[in-house]
Amino acid sequence: MKDEEDEAEYTVDGPLLRVSPYYFTYITNCKLRWQNRKLLDLFSTEFRLYSKEQYTEALENGHVTLNGVPATLDSVIRNGDCMCHRVHRHEPPVSSRPIKVVHQDDDLVIIDKPSGIPAHPTGRYRHNSVTLLLERQLGGIKVHPCNRLDRLTSGLMILAKSGKSAQKMVEQMRDREIHKQYIAKVIGEFPLGETDEEKESGIVVEQPLTTIDPRLSFNIVDKENGKPSKTVFKRLNYDGETSLVLCKPLTRRPTKLEFIYST
Repeated sequence: MKDEEDEAEYTVDGPLLRVSPYYFTYITNCKLRWQNRKLLDLFSTEFRLYSKEQYTEALENGHVTLNGVPATLDSVIRNGDCMCHRVHRHEPPVSSRPIKVVHQDDDLVIIDKPSGIPAHPTGRYRHNSVTLLLERQLGGIKVHPCNRLDRLTSGLMILAKSGKSAQKMVEQMRDREIHKQYIAKVIGEFPLGETDEEKESGIVVEQPLTTIDPRLSFNIVDKENGKPSKTVFKRLNYDGETSLVLCKPLTRRPTKLEFIYST
C-alpha cells in the first residue's frame, strides 16, 4: 500500500489519468467553537467528505486518534486537541491530457485550466489537482495559485513560482490592476436589457450575498448582513435554446455566478 509520503504513482488509462490509492492522514486542531462536542458528531457535520457510518467504522477500527491516542465513539474534544484521521484515498481520475502552458517566465506560469480538475488539493482530490499535476509536469517546480477557478470551470489560471511573486500578483488583483471575465453558457434566452445602455454595456446585478453552506457554495441574498456583490452580464449570442453570456465581476469578493443565474 502506498503512503502519502511516497511519490504518487500515475497510470494513463486512455483519456483518463489515475493515481494509485494511497494512505493519507487528515490532521486538524480543535477550534474554540468545536470544544465540548463529541468527535463523531463534529466529524460528521463539519467534514462531510465521509458519512457518519464511515466515521463510526474508522473510530471503531482505531483509524482516528485524539492527541496521539486512539479515539472512541464517546470521545469529547477540548480546545487545542489534535485530531488525526487516517484513510486510504482513492482519488477520482482526471483528463490525461497535459496541462496547456500559455505563458511562462521566471516568476509566473499561466495555464489554460481544463474543466474537471480542481485548482488545488481539496475534497477527494490531492495529487489529481492542478497545482500538483503542474509541479510534476514542470519537473518539480513548486507553484502557488494566484487565482482560483472551480473544478468544473475552464480558463486562464495564474500560478507564481515563488511566494514573493504570488504576493505581488495578489496585490495587483486587490488593487484592480487585473480584471477577470468569464464566458458562461446558460439554458434559455438571457435578457439583452431594457435600456440602450444595458443593451450596449450589459446588465448590472448588485445584490448582497451571504454564504450559508461553504461546502456546497450555497448563497442567498441577505440585504442586512450580506457582503457586496456586483457583476455585469452581457449576452453575446442566443441560439434558440441557450445563451452565451459575458460576465464581469466588479467586486473584490468572488461573485457566485451560479446563484445569480438561478434567480
